[in-house]
Amino acid sequence: MPPTRLTQTKERAWFAVYYQMGLERSLEKLADYATELGLKVSAKTLKRWSSDFGWQARLAEMDEKTRQKTEDKVVEPVVEMNLRHVTLAKALGGLASAALMDLRGRLVEVSAGETARMLEVSQKMERLAVGEVTDRTEIQVSILNVLLTAISDLFLEVNLLPDPQQRIDRFAVGVDEAVDKFLPQGREASRGA
Repeated sequence: MPPTRLTQTKERAWFAVYYQMGLERSLEKLADYATELGLKVSAKTLKRWSSDFGWQARLAEMDEKTRQKTEDKVVEPVVEMNLRHVTLAKALGGLASAALMDLRGRLVEVSAGETARMLEVSQKMERLAVGEVTDRTEIQVSILNVLLTAISDLFLEVNLLPDPQQRIDRFAVGVDEAVDKFLPQGREASRGA
């Protein structure tokens, strides 16, 4: 038999109270709260409503909506800030480019050293704003991480080969290929040494 309109209204009201109880909520605590208020609703009824009306799924859905709204409030200003930084970096880069085009300063009075510094700063700002690395050490670490991942994947792959000599040969060739791909200047330097 479908629930009556009165039952649905009561269920929605008690679900709202249940939701507002926060992380410490439980159906037993809700029943105790009802008793404290002098209201007649049993723990058994609350458990039935929770099951029949999908309270746990509704809680999860409401919590997810709340989490998403909170995340949006946190992420949106960061995205806006990054867009401002990219715009500023591009403007600074444009100013440096204009100064480079006319070092005599017809467009802008900036020395060659100041121009170089503006270019460096604008490039770093733009790279930071789009989440890229900004200095040689970070770039080297980034490349080494990719290389190590490739070598680790290769190791797992060659260990599936049945013949030990085949594993050794395939691993050696694979490491050479990875080094050539990710560290071409390192390979040339080691050959010249």
